[in-house]
Amino acid sequence: MIPWQTNMYTEPADLERMRALGLGTIHGVLSHEGSDVSAISSSSDVFRVVDDDGGCVFVKRYLYPRWGPRVRQMFRGTMFGTSRARFEFVFLTEMRRRGLPAVRPIAFGEDRLLGFTRTTFLITEGAPDVVSLDTFALRDDGAAMRNSTGWAGLADPLGRTIRRMHDAGVRHGGLFWRNILVCEDAHDATTQFSFLDPDHRGRLRPGPLPASDVVADLSEFAASAIALRLDDGLSPFLRAYSGGAVDSDLQGRILPRAAQLAGAERHRIAVSDMIVRLRERSQNDVAAPGGELRTVDAFFEHLLRAKRSNAAHLPSRHTIRLVLSGSPERTVAVGRDGYTSVDNPAEGVDLTISSDVAIWLAVVNADPDAFSLIRSGRFRITGDTSLLATFLRDIWA
Repeated sequence: MIPWQTNMYTEPADLERMRALGLGTIHGVLSHEGSDVSAISSSSDVFRVVDDDGGCVFVKRYLYPRWGPRVRQMFRGTMFGTSRARFEFVFLTEMRRRGLPAVRPIAFGEDRLLGFTRTTFLITEGAPDVVSLDTFALRDDGAAMRNSTGWAGLADPLGRTIRRMHDAGVRHGGLFWRNILVCEDAHDATTQFSFLDPDHRGRLRPGPLPASDVVADLSEFAASAIALRLDDGLSPFLRAYSGGAVDSDLQGRILPRAAQLAGAERHRIAVSDMIVRLRERSQNDVAAPGGELRTVDAFFEHLLRAKRSNAAHLPSRHTIRLVLSGSPERTVAVGRDGYTSVDNPAEGVDLTISSDVAIWLAVVNADPDAFSLIRSGRFRITGDTSLLATFLRDIWA
C-alpha cells in the first residue's frame, strides 16, 4: 500500500474554525477561490481568508498538475517522503518550540498519485497589520528604508533576532526578505519580526549553527538587500548580528554569494510587488485609468498620453517591449517626460513583458479575475524587472 495518498492534519484546537472557513477538508482548501491573493507563481499561490471576528489565516498551495513538475519534486525528496507543506509544518512547529518567532502552523495536506505529489498545502495563522520585509521596504517607493532612520529602526532588532535563531540551531534555508514578517507596535514604538516558509535546505541542529550554515542564511538575506538596492544598510545589520564590530571575514564570505543570488531575487521581488499593488487596487475598487481600457490600442493611447507619476525615480531613459499574443509587438521608451513609441531601439530593450492580451488587460484594469487569469495563462517578464513597478505606477496614475 502506498502511504499518504491523501492526507490532511489540522491542529485539534483549530478544527471548528477551519470548518467554518471552508478549509476543513482537502477539497475545501484546493477548491477555494482565494481572491485575496498575496503571492502567485506557476506552481503555487498564497491567499488570505478572514474570520468573522477580523482574524485571518494564510493558505499556501503547491500545485503540480503536470508530470514534469511532479518528477522534479520527486528528485527533491518528496516521492514517498515528506512533502514541502509537511516539512514546513514540522519545521515551524519546532522553531516555535525552541522559543523563536515563527508563524503558527495550523494545518497541512497532501494529495499523491502513485507516490508523486499532485498538490500539497499549508495553513498558517495570520495577523491583519503584518507585511513581509520586502513589501515593507518598498512602501512609499522605498523612501523610508533609504534613510538612516529607516535602517536604524530595523537593523538592530532584526540582526539580534536572526542571531538568536542561529544560536538556537536553526538554519532557515530561505532567509530572503519575503520570508520575514514585520509588525510595528504603535503603542511602544517597537518592531517585531517572525519567520515563515523555511526551505528544504534548512536545518534544525542541536546547538549553534556552524559557520557554513550562517553564511548560507545571511547570503540569502543580503541578496534581498542587494536586489532592493539597500545593500549599503547591511553594515548596521551585521554589527547587530555580531554584537559589536562587523565581522569582516563573515562579510567577505557573504557578499560574493549574495551577489550570485540577487538577480533571481530581484525578479521575485518585482513580481511580488506587482501582486501587492494589483491586490490593493482591485480591493479598493479603483477605477481604471482613463476609463475602461479594453483593447490593446486603447491601452497604448492611454500610455502615450500619461504623465510620469514618479519621474524623480527614473532619471535615465529605458525601453520596455510588450509582446501580447495576437497583437503586434510594441516598444516604448520611458524618460522623465513620459512615454514615446520606438520602432527600433538603438541600445536594446531593458524590460520585456510577454502575456496574453486578456491577462494584460485584466492587470491594467485591476479586474477581480486578474489573479485567476495569471494562474492559468501566460505572464512572463525578462530583463530589468525593477522597471515593472515603475511601469505599473505610471499606468495606474
